[in-house]
Amino acid sequence: MDKGYMKTGKSIMIFIASLVPIIGYAREETWLWPLEGHSAGDDVLFVPQQYIGNELCFDELFIGGEEGTAVLAPADATVSGFGLHYSNGLTYSTSFTFDEKISVGENFKNVRAGLDPERYDTDYLTGSISLRLEDGRKIHLSGLIPERHFKTGEKVERGQKLGTLHRSYHKIRKSSLMVSVSARDSKSDDPMTSFGMRTTFIPPKAEVVKDAFTAEEAMEDFLKIIAVLKEAYPSLYDVVTPEQLDEFERETCSSLANGIDRHAFYRVMWRVLSLVHDSHIYLYPDRHSKSKGNGHLPQIFYGWYGDSCVVNMVRREYAGYEGKRIVGLNGMPADSVRLKQVQLTGNYDAAVESVKEEALAFQCTSYDNEKCDQTIEFADGEIRTFKGSRSSGYPSEFSGRTYLDYISQNYHGEKNHARKMLNDSTAYLGLGTFALNETVTDDIVGYIDSLAKAEVPNLIVDVRNNPGGDVKVLDRLLSCLLNEPSRNKGAMNWVPKRGGYASFEGCCLNYTHDMDIFPEYEPMPDGNGFFSLDDCAKVEPDSTVQYHGRLYVLTNAGSVSAATLFPAEIVRNRRGVVVGRETATAYHYMNALKFADIRLPNSGFQFRIPLVRAVYDTTRNKRIPYGRGVLPDYPVELTRREIFEAPESILTCALNLIASGCYLEGDDPFAENDVAMSAQKGGRALWGVGLFAAFVIVVAVWAGWCWGRRDRCN
Repeated sequence: MDKGYMKTGKSIMIFIASLVPIIGYAREETWLWPLEGHSAGDDVLFVPQQYIGNELCFDELFIGGEEGTAVLAPADATVSGFGLHYSNGLTYSTSFTFDEKISVGENFKNVRAGLDPERYDTDYLTGSISLRLEDGRKIHLSGLIPERHFKTGEKVERGQKLGTLHRSYHKIRKSSLMVSVSARDSKSDDPMTSFGMRTTFIPPKAEVVKDAFTAEEAMEDFLKIIAVLKEAYPSLYDVVTPEQLDEFERETCSSLANGIDRHAFYRVMWRVLSLVHDSHIYLYPDRHSKSKGNGHLPQIFYGWYGDSCVVNMVRREYAGYEGKRIVGLNGMPADSVRLKQVQLTGNYDAAVESVKEEALAFQCTSYDNEKCDQTIEFADGEIRTFKGSRSSGYPSEFSGRTYLDYISQNYHGEKNHARKMLNDSTAYLGLGTFALNETVTDDIVGYIDSLAKAEVPNLIVDVRNNPGGDVKVLDRLLSCLLNEPSRNKGAMNWVPKRGGYASFEGCCLNYTHDMDIFPEYEPMPDGNGFFSLDDCAKVEPDSTVQYHGRLYVLTNAGSVSAATLFPAEIVRNRRGVVVGRETATAYHYMNALKFADIRLPNSGFQFRIPLVRAVYDTTRNKRIPYGRGVLPDYPVELTRREIFEAPESILTCALNLIASGCYLEGDDPFAENDVAMSAQKGGRALWGVGLFAAFVIVVAVWAGWCWGRRDRCN
């Protein structure tokens, strides 16, 4: 959970009223009351729709009891979250990692020692555990001293002791357990009915949905998101100049002068996203969108390869058009269609090119009219209109193969990973995500250990199409693969201000406009923003599990966040080679860690805006041009053949490299940087004056030394 802090002002006297809820009819499988020796409804302190002081209790159930009472699992479940916890308020809290190597008491002692008593009442530091049920709901319990360390992915049984009752919230001055429930879609759910209680939980009211907006409404929403980006997004002028942003504002405001319909306004939001592009900014789908296609799909799909627009996928009756070159679409030159697609592509960092290249290759087909009709001019002079038709979208409707196999690379279903031997000398580890529970992570570490003991000479680690995940999982796996401490330097987290984001007023769902969000951050030496070194420690090699063979890491434009940090560590430590294509997240930094959930007041469109610039490495040289993602040692050119015929081209390239004995070549490009780093007494250098000031990224020319190896992957 995000760390947060709100100044509460004067202490508020709270009278805890005894509440006796009416016990109603239970569901078929009524949950066990979580306090041993008590029945449902006993000593309930607060229920949803009550106020605790001046705070509305929206979805929490608070249960009182004697300190030390056993806390029990309400149902058979799987542990999905565990740690130490401090509720700053009912809508925001601070979480702390539980160190399984030391006792429960030592964990509490160590965390309390680091808390500022001016901001935290340390008596209310507590344990929390989240339990996922078979139906997808999660029960969240907070306010206990844990029995022990619980691993995510671990099974618990109904009635199993989880710990003993402690204190859950500093505004409730007695022992209490906080219970909340989330539905499969992570939205708040009823915490009472499943215990057999008559509920007071009220779901959020239905939204008033508008199909069109006046000029004033549209302008208000547009300028609101621009204001948030200007004030809170920490890398704004890395991706756009102030002049470009001003011009975009003027043009967009002018286009809204006569009002705009919902569909067109959502596309304006996508233009915002592509202008201020970032692999961690997210525009949520418009839940109230009315489909323009009405179940229709185009007959002809096309993409860009090099300078040519080519038909890449067709409905069966038009099989003869596959591979034909296009010069015009619906009265527009093909180049204009290309520019339009680039303007709507935004899920990449800084100067990354691979995401745009991939979007042009197979996501370029335009859906500009109700029935998906197309008038296409081909390079051979033919001009033909293709009527869109209703479609299920199943691959069987198309001639040849679709791109589904390509975008499914490194997808392993619910397991999220794959382990296998590809041949006698090469093992494969596919990581579809780093959001892995501890049980699965333990299994993967065991697999790496088995490869090390068997002295398997080659290991391919696949992070293609991996959206990232938990940095703890990332670091643990890296610790088994890095044979020396990470060599990156200058790692830090940076924010432009500690809080008080005025632009959040009336639109931010998880922070208030006057909240002190980053109280622990220190001022930069040059006075430009604030920094923290929390969670910036270098990765240290595991003392018991160490794989020493050759590493080949597979990447593509779908390698995001932690899936960029993984190959970054491999490159920076010269521990292996990267094969494939540039990652979507930048090498030197990413914007992540804490996010503002912004809901625009008139349209209801929602953005997720990262608030922290997390610097990985300050080193710059030809191997790692500033602003780019992790670039491969052995690039594999994106081709129509790979997308539609040979989706395993990158894996095949890696196997060919292994067979040819190709691995690390040439001098270490980081040697000079690391000599300079070792001369610094502190071992960790902060970024220099002005490094985070607004500036336009000047991308270094991508070194030709690695492109010259491309033929080895063919």
